[in-house]
Amino acid sequence: MKNISNYSYPKKQQGAVLLVAIVLLLVITILGVGAVNTAGIKTQVAGNSIFTMSVFQGAESALEKSASRNDFGLVNSAFLVKPAVLNVPAAVLPAEIIAGSAVNSKATIVYIPGKADCSASVGLGTSSSIKCRVFRVNAISTLNNTNASDSHTKGVESHTN
Repeated sequence: MKNISNYSYPKKQQGAVLLVAIVLLLVITILGVGAVNTAGIKTQVAGNSIFTMSVFQGAESALEKSASRNDFGLVNSAFLVKPAVLNVPAAVLPAEIIAGSAVNSKATIVYIPGKADCSASVGLGTSSSIKCRVFRVNAISTLNNTNASDSHTKGVESHTN
């Protein structure tokens, strides 16, 4: 049996392994925190991208719904008094729910004076000058609880007799 008292211990311990381990843990912690922050930022960017596309599609939808309406007759009759502006009724542009938030759209149809003759094809291959009126359709779409919004404009001709 060995006698414990004969065993020699180092008199001065340096602690180099402990110091290296603490530095490595610190570096790994910093990398981990950075990775979590990067993931959070990427999630925000993806969410903003979804919001942007939602309002873009909402504005396009409102623009097409408004431009395809047959309300140009109302604007045609109003243009005699002043340049007419028709707000598209809210029933035509109901709110669309996307990801728990409502995409709200508004549109206006504006008569643009001074455009009376349009060249259009009539029949097969013949061209004739007919009367028409030109309108600008403006659509604005916003997403509730965000700052996301988009607006689109389209020109439309309405042929008259």
